[in-house]
Amino acid sequence: LKKELKVVDKWNKFLLIVPSIGLVPQTVDKFIKEYAQQDKFYFNVVGISGNSKPKEGDLKKCDCIVSTYQSLKSIPEEYLKMIKVINIDEAHTAKCETTASFLDLYKDGTYEPLTYKFGWSGSLKKYENYSEFLHNKSQLGALAMVYEAKDLIADGYAPQVKVRTIKVDYTPRAKEEWVDKYVRFREWNGGTGTNKGWYYKKRYAMERDCILKDEHGVTLITNIAASLNK
Repeated sequence: LKKELKVVDKWNKFLLIVPSIGLVPQTVDKFIKEYAQQDKFYFNVVGISGNSKPKEGDLKKCDCIVSTYQSLKSIPEEYLKMIKVINIDEAHTAKCETTASFLDLYKDGTYEPLTYKFGWSGSLKKYENYSEFLHNKSQLGALAMVYEAKDLIADGYAPQVKVRTIKVDYTPRAKEEWVDKYVRFREWNGGTGTNKGWYYKKRYAMERDCILKDEHGVTLITNIAASLNK
């Protein structure tokens, strides 16, 4: 929105509404440190929570405001008018009336219409009250979600997957340098104080190389692949 689409700046502000006070400093920290460092891109962010009122100068120069629902009233009207993008965090838990009444300010002519409005949800609860769920969708747009494979399987929407492990015995070739190097690395098991992520990534690469360097290993893999129908 800011870097690629150029729709967010200090005159066209981005408002992120979070459901709890504790998420305000956490989210501000994410924008200033993590996201900025990852993308080498700077966000000017102001957080509003509780009874704390932001400084006029900070609101004037910021491009992003992070606020709870309760603290929206702390934002002076002149800056509410400058908001062009609204994102509601944990949108599935949002109170319909609160969300709708605030968004109505940008629909009924009180303020200029928004460029974008949308919500984020880390998880989706199973709704008993579908009217509330559908009302939130009507305010924030269609629901797009990622359904993890483990959840698809657990909910019965995906076929069962069976994993077969094939153990290759390299004992007869233990004196060959590439086999010896791998076996010693595997027995070391990362030691103490070693980054386990690095260790297992390296071990996987070595195991893959063992198969590719070994004629019998390559034959084994190609025979398995050739036996599959698709």
